[in-house]
Amino acid sequence: QALWRQQVRRGAFSFADITRVLAGASVLGHLDQVYYRLDGRVAHVLLDEFQDTSFIQWAVLEPMAKELHDHASEGRTVMAVGDVKQAIYGWRGGEAGVFDRFEQLLARVDRQSIERSYRSAQPIIDAVNTVFTGLPKTRVGQKYHEVCATWCDGFNAHETARTELSGNVCLHMAPQADTETGATAASATLHHAADLVAKLHANHPARTIGVLVRTNAAVRRLIFELQQRGIAASEEGGNPLTDAPAVALVMSLITLADHPGDAIARYHVTNSPLGALVGLDNPHDDALAHDISRKVRRSLLDHGYAATCMRWARHLAEVCDQRNLQRLLQLVELAAAYDQQPTLRPDDFVEHVRTQRVEAPTESRVRIMTVHQAKGLQFDVVVAPELDKQLVGRAPVVVEDRPTPATPPACIARYPNEQAQTLSPPLRAMVEQWQHRQVTESLSLLYVIMTRAVHALHVMMAPPAPNERSVPLTFAGVLRETLLGESLMQAGTSRMLFGREDWDDAQPVVTTIPDQPRVPVLKPTTVAQRHVMRRSPSQLGGGETVDLSADLRLGQSSATLRGSVFHAWFELIEWYETSPTDEALRHVARTFATPPDELTDWMEEFDRMLSVPALKQALSRDAYPPNSTVHNERTFAVRDGEQLLTGAIDRLVLTHNEEKVIAAEVLDFKTDHAPGDAAIDKKVEHYRPQVDAYRRAVSVLTGLPVDQVTAKLLFVGSGVVRSV
Repeated sequence: QALWRQQVRRGAFSFADITRVLAGASVLGHLDQVYYRLDGRVAHVLLDEFQDTSFIQWAVLEPMAKELHDHASEGRTVMAVGDVKQAIYGWRGGEAGVFDRFEQLLARVDRQSIERSYRSAQPIIDAVNTVFTGLPKTRVGQKYHEVCATWCDGFNAHETARTELSGNVCLHMAPQADTETGATAASATLHHAADLVAKLHANHPARTIGVLVRTNAAVRRLIFELQQRGIAASEEGGNPLTDAPAVALVMSLITLADHPGDAIARYHVTNSPLGALVGLDNPHDDALAHDISRKVRRSLLDHGYAATCMRWARHLAEVCDQRNLQRLLQLVELAAAYDQQPTLRPDDFVEHVRTQRVEAPTESRVRIMTVHQAKGLQFDVVVAPELDKQLVGRAPVVVEDRPTPATPPACIARYPNEQAQTLSPPLRAMVEQWQHRQVTESLSLLYVIMTRAVHALHVMMAPPAPNERSVPLTFAGVLRETLLGESLMQAGTSRMLFGREDWDDAQPVVTTIPDQPRVPVLKPTTVAQRHVMRRSPSQLGGGETVDLSADLRLGQSSATLRGSVFHAWFELIEWYETSPTDEALRHVARTFATPPDELTDWMEEFDRMLSVPALKQALSRDAYPPNSTVHNERTFAVRDGEQLLTGAIDRLVLTHNEEKVIAAEVLDFKTDHAPGDAAIDKKVEHYRPQVDAYRRAVSVLTGLPVDQVTAKLLFVGSGVVRSV
């Protein structure tokens, strides 16, 4: 509840919050008026990738869909397109069971099924049909008989519309891992996969190659392995920029700005090209480290993170390869965005860089990504090297009992151990439900992997362990049983199962990606060209004065809350003659979670403010010509020299003459107290830069010369109005 009050106060909601609130309101019948209005405007609802819809999302859409379906005779339609075999987003709420709910809710559903592929060559389709029609006979199919039978019921043998295409499907068994060097089966397989990708890229230079893996760690490993082979692969989906050694080095230097005693950061910078640049030649010199820390902090404060990182990046460019150079450029872009709202702690920027995922795309024909990122894409050649993970992952924190896939949980429990499962059949059933969902989604992942290829599919797996007693419950195990049967393959060998070796000889190439990725160039003007410094008028008030509470992100004080509430109350006033009611004031105050014991006092104080003659006159209709309009909280974003000026004007009064604005006045409310004329004069000078920025913004918005835009400061706490 406390979190929700903060979100309401700040207007900070996630997409999940919006969906949850709408779904709850829909279930309780609070959205009837909304649906009624939509019903008058919406004639068709078209839902794509429907198998990835969550039940909470469907709860929002369901009443509208039913209403349209009930009026189908009027030409209104509801259409859902999806493939339950590609339902791979269960981990984020997607539930293919919404299809069943869809058909149960809407009578007279016209269901159409498509088994024809418009992407893949015949060898790919042959492999897909072989694997999934043979699934029930595998060890996975026998252990998870019910779930595999259900999945296979939704699979009909495919055919291809691309009969003119040729290709092949190959199975590769990686070499045994060299345990003496510390290599694991997984690392050895990825190493061998990089060799295969390099060979395919050399043999088919005009073809796109998609390398599909299960984890982001595998993406990083393959990027490194391919770099060692001279291939600049495009990294999709994103990883933290610190996966590049050059960026990690910059982070160490910024860490020293906050922690000059950090021994690891000192050692890292000293033994790098940046050490000579900043003058750190001895990691054990405390005085030197503190001096460099101060210089770095001063640079970050005076020039910002983007300009400082750019200076370091230009120095490092001479010793960087193409990928490290690209990641440094991306760091500068990330820093430029961060410069819009920086804090006083360099640690905050370091944490931001370490947690922010940033893609490293290039124009290379080789693209590496996770299977989830590949959904909906296609490649001439697909390489799948990470197939040895279990179909059922690690145990979750909780399990649930869903009577049907389309209903909310009837029971939720912590994941029980084996003993608890033995003693409690209901708990065992809940664990089995979770396992079945895992197997279902894993089978869909395998289906997505195999159907991304246009011409060629290369699957790679680690060789069986010497002590293997049964086929593992993995993707590799399923492929071994369905594609190889009883035959065996030796470690380090390959076998073509479908198609022809020379498939590429007679195939037209439609890809138009250039042969070489562009090499980024570090220009001194890069930041200025791509980013405009964003400033708000409120940042200009007081010249060099800094609001430490905002920069240090301290909690909102009672005085700050009071100012927010009073500003919102003044926003309700169009003209003094139509002041807001007490109920309207209470309603606004509740959105700020105003303490009840302060609300009454603040409302009385607000009434006293409005009774002051100077304020009453400033807000009165009689103070302006008849053809004047009020614009409260008028937002703007205008170019102001080399800056982007953004903000909101408390109260803007525009006077019109037929088609144009002939006069404008800015009124800015100040709730702080200023006793005496001298204090008021000081406050006016403090706020003058802010008000001048408002006047320049209004000049841009209206076309009026700046000298024709007047401005007033309303010190509502003191009952004083001053022209600026």
